[in-house]
Formats: sequence, C-alpha cells, structure tokens
Amino acid sequence: MYHETHHLTFGPLVVSFFYQRSPESLWEFGPTVEGAASGSSLAVLNFPTYDKHGIRFYFQQEDGMVLEAMWDNITDNFQHDSNQAHCDQGAVRIPAPRGGQIAAIAWGSAGTKELLEMRIYTSKDGGFYESPYSGIWNITWRTVGSDATGKQIALLRESNQTRIYFIEDQRLQVTKC
Repeated sequence: MYHETHHLTFGPLVVSFFYQRSPESLWEFGPTVEGAASGSSLAVLNFPTYDKHGIRFYFQQEDGMVLEAMWDNITDNFQHDSNQAHCDQGAVRIPAPRGGQIAAIAWGSAGTKELLEMRIYTSKDGGFYESPYSGIWNITWRTVGSDATGKQIALLRESNQTRIYFIEDQRLQVTKC
C-alpha cells in the first residue's frame, strides 16, 4: 500500500478586525493587518489620547519579532470616518522567540496629568521580556520573572504594580514587576 503525506506550509496571515459601535448595533468588518505568523499570540490595547482614542495591536511575525499595528484618532465608525482601512505597522519592534506568548497592559492617558504607560510582555527563555512605554518607547528592555518558555500569560495592574500570571507545575503562579 502506498501512502503519501503532505505537510501544508502557510505564509504570513492576514488578521481581520470586527467591531461594534454600540451594544445594540451589528458587528462590522474593520481593517486588516498583514504579516502575522500562523499561531501567533495576539494582544490589543485601548490607547486613549486627548479627546479621541486609538488602538494598539501586537502580533508576532514568522521570524519571532513582535510588531505593533496602530490606529489613532478612531471615530465611532472605525473604518470609514477615520480613513484608516489599514494601519500603520512597526512603530515598535520587540525581539521575541518564535511562538512566544504576548500580553499587553496600559494605564493613564495621553494629554492628562497622568502619563500614559504601557507594558508589553513576551515569554522567553529565562523570564518575561518587558518592553516599557512612558510617553515614548524605551528601547532598554528588561527580563523579569523566571523561565517563561511556552507559558500562556495574563496581566493585572493594581496598587502601582503589574502582575504576570501563568501556570507552572499545574499551579497558578505570579511574578510582580
């Protein structure tokens, strides 16, 4: 008996967004992002700026690099009124191992007394890679926590402290930073 196996290889993916203007309205097609690796983790942040808001979307490319796709000054009609059917990509590039997890958190607001702060975390050998934003991207990244390879991660911000949650040895663990 002859048996032939074929392995399908996919290139970079296109991620499509759906959005809803209000709880009563229907979901609509929004913009797209190209270049995400198959199986990439995804993270999204609200990016408040003055009287408008923006969106920051993080995804991993085939080479492991995490990119930021961004939309600013989003109106209620996401795609049409903002003239941003496609986004600006690559404002920040975060090195990460292929297949690593991505999580993002933000607090504060641009244009107020409280500075907008964001942190992007990726899992890697030896810990979690922290990429900080405090009004601008700081290109000095740091590693926090212990080995994080292949671990799903979730974030919580309280009492001026970010906590990274993950499962290790069938138990919920936390790293504070």
